[in-house]
Amino acid sequence: MLSYPIAFDISTQCLASSCWCCPTYQGAVATSSDERDKVQKKTFTKWINQHLMKVRKHVNDLYEDLRDGHNLISLLEVLSGDTLPREKGRMRFHRLQNVQIALDYLKKRQVRGFWQM
Repeated sequence: MLSYPIAFDISTQCLASSCWCCPTYQGAVATSSDERDKVQKKTFTKWINQHLMKVRKHVNDLYEDLRDGHNLISLLEVLSGDTLPREKGRMRFHRLQNVQIALDYLKKRQVRGFWQM
């Protein structure tokens, strides 16, 4: 039977260079995760732009350019072939309403997202 210590002193220097307890390893994992996020954001932005090109729209910053709902609705229209209503104003209420229109459309079409898993 293996026995494990009850407490582990993380300040103790580990001899393994890739041990989870080493600050160097933890920093490398965080850097790798940041790089992966950047690659995924860039890839998804290119995919969106490939589809939005059909309606002569473009996204530079994924987070900023989708937050008012206009480009999000345009993307759904291109992908589905349906026409969706949208709010024309620029106030916060209009932006939230446009995002809600997109989410309601996805729910109606029974599209599952990561938030439902």
